[in-house]
Amino acid sequence: MQPKRGRFNKIALALVGGAALVAGGAYLLAAEQQYADRREIASTLSAPSLWAELTIAFRDSTQSALWPHALEVLRSDGLAGGATVQAAYRTPFGESPQTYTIAEFVDGQGFTYATGPEHPLRGGGRVLVLPTPDGAKLIWSVDYTWRGLSPAALFVRFYFVPRFFRELEANLRVLETQ
Repeated sequence: MQPKRGRFNKIALALVGGAALVAGGAYLLAAEQQYADRREIASTLSAPSLWAELTIAFRDSTQSALWPHALEVLRSDGLAGGATVQAAYRTPFGESPQTYTIAEFVDGQGFTYATGPEHPLRGGGRVLVLPTPDGAKLIWSVDYTWRGLSPAALFVRFYFVPRFFRELEANLRVLETQ
């Protein structure tokens, strides 16, 4: 009798495990997912100088020494509430054009931006420039949501965001020495 009971337990365990995998997969395909990140970069640049660099980058990032050009190119009519920002992400699979809208805006201090309707993720970010005794602090946070399994979310979280902030900080350090 014991061998049959042991076999039954193994089958039951396999069925329960399989059901858990199916339920987990269904969750990934149907549930809303979220990714949020916040980075702080201290700089010896003054807050007005750092703000000016961001303004240049958001108007035409190809004219900015701050911007990580290998990852993204931005163009807009400038930083202002309601402005549309055209972004061209440079992915390993080619360029991906996206639009963002500047929502809240305080000149010289910060702004929020939201993804456009064609963007595979919903949400956006907040950029703040705060004065410090030694210069300024750039605070950049992102908050995105999506449904199901999203290659775009994987790209943003594991490829784009780490490289973007690493290159942005490296470019900022070069600007500080000029």
